[in-house]
Amino acid sequence: MTRPAPGDPYPFSRGDVASMCGVGVPTIKNLIVGKVLPKRRRGTGNHHGFDMDDAVRILLSKRLLHVGLQVRSIQSLFDSFESPPSKPWAWLRTPEARASGAALVLVLGHPMGPDPAHTGRAYLTTAAEAVEWLKSKRSVICIDVNALIAQIEERTGQPYEAQPAERTVSRDEQQ
Repeated sequence: MTRPAPGDPYPFSRGDVASMCGVGVPTIKNLIVGKVLPKRRRGTGNHHGFDMDDAVRILLSKRLLHVGLQVRSIQSLFDSFESPPSKPWAWLRTPEARASGAALVLVLGHPMGPDPAHTGRAYLTTAAEAVEWLKSKRSVICIDVNALIAQIEERTGQPYEAQPAERTVSRDEQQ
C-alpha cells in the first residue's frame, strides 16, 4: 500500500492516525470492527484512509474506553448524539462549538433512581451546560471534546471544520 496522495480526502494512514491519537493499530482495527469508525472505500493508493473526524472519534473513544465503556457501546452512544436534546456530531465542526467549548456529558444512574428518564444518556453540549450538569445531583462524567479537537489540530496543523458528507459510506453499506 502506498501513502495517501496530496489532496486525498482521507489523508492519514492507519499508522498515522494511531500515532496522532496515542493508540495502537489493534485499537484502530477494533474500532473499525465495532463500527465506531465509518467503513469507507479505500483512498488513493488503495490504503484505508482516515480523516480528522476519524481522529476525533478515536480520541473520544479512547477516553470512553478509559471510563469503562465497551467498543460495542460506543457506536450506539455516538448514534444517540443525533437526537435531541444532544447537539449532533456535525455541530463539533462549527465555530459555535469551538467558541462555547464542546463537551460530552455522560449521565449515569440507576433506573429506579429519582430521574430514570435521564439514566444512561449522553449529550454533546457546551462547556457551560456541562458545568450545570456537574452542579446537578446526578452522577455525570464530562469529557472536554474541545481539548481533543485542539489536540488533533495541533498535531495535524489543520483546522477541524465542516467536511463534505458524501465521503462516508452509508450505515446500510457498512453492514
